[in-house]
Amino acid sequence: MATFANRNINRLNLHSGLLQLSFNLGGTFSYAFMVKNGLPLPFVFLVVAAILVLRFILRPILLMVSPLIGLKFTLIIGSVVLAVQYVALAQVKGLDGALLAYILISGVGNVFYWTSFHAIFASLGDDHARGRQIGFRQALAAVASIVGPAAGGLMLTLFGPWAAFGAAGLAALGSTLPLVGVINPAVAKQAPPNAYSAARRGTAIFALDGWIVSASYTAWNLILFLALGQAYDSYGSALAAAALAGAAGGYVLGGFIDAGNGRQAVTLFCLVACSMLVVQALAGFDPVKVVAVALLGSAVGGLYIPAMMTAIYNDAKRAPCSLRYQFAAEGGWDFGGIAVCLTAYALLSNAIPLQAVLLLALPGVLLQAMLLRTRYAARA
Repeated sequence: MATFANRNINRLNLHSGLLQLSFNLGGTFSYAFMVKNGLPLPFVFLVVAAILVLRFILRPILLMVSPLIGLKFTLIIGSVVLAVQYVALAQVKGLDGALLAYILISGVGNVFYWTSFHAIFASLGDDHARGRQIGFRQALAAVASIVGPAAGGLMLTLFGPWAAFGAAGLAALGSTLPLVGVINPAVAKQAPPNAYSAARRGTAIFALDGWIVSASYTAWNLILFLALGQAYDSYGSALAAAALAGAAGGYVLGGFIDAGNGRQAVTLFCLVACSMLVVQALAGFDPVKVVAVALLGSAVGGLYIPAMMTAIYNDAKRAPCSLRYQFAAEGGWDFGGIAVCLTAYALLSNAIPLQAVLLLALPGVLLQAMLLRTRYAARA
């Protein structure tokens, strides 16, 4: 079966599933934890913006480190640093030194992790099975999204932050074990010709992704947490139930894309995502409505990631240098995320409701869908 024939991708997917478990045990509670421990709501978006600014500024470090040690070991470093961020997160009590440490560690970890992960997945994956390979990764992420929030919410409620965030850190460290058997793709010390220009469209797509995710994901999770009375266990259970409702969506759509239906997949995602953003905004803070919408919209992530990342990974693999392609694309992601987070901060500081931040994602979804449809048409 083409989906599982590539052992390197199988190991990378297992690594990704464990890293997602780490995120769902701890990271998915990070903004809720900050708000409950005294951080004003608008400042959550400033924290996200600060992490992204650090990512953008520090990313050139990759071009010095990766050619020396290869993509695999760059990815391992990123995984370990992301594990350490939870030590700082457990100690956050509002605007304090622990929050600053969390921002710094998270920024560094994200620099090493995401660019190298996308580059190595693009390099070692198979064009003909890309959608299914990404879809299977999303299926593992869905399992982590079911188990992680439920367990993390209970640990935060019953045992406190050190238990939940400690477990998250251990899961992140454990995610490095499957990487031991992965090939270590080399990185050229000097950029090949057109290494960055090849990423123009991917950078634009990723910039819109940064805008969409930083607005919708952050705002929606805060709305869900506040609607459920800032109770960690209820919040975690709602996230777990939503993940369960849409667990198979990504894998099914991945096969649909591999069969040559990329443009149709993008159109489907665009229609569903736009509809869900409007419905989420109309739900207010009513707990019954919010949970119902969370369950209804759970398949959106399963539609979104394969539709976008199949195109990105295939283009990155064809590019002169996968790492430099992702380097440029991740810079675009940071730019989009910073812009929308600063916009969200301005809105919330002027007493505009969180629901308005959700709607900021709408133009991003429409523009990104146009770019992706053009890209799939060009490759048809």
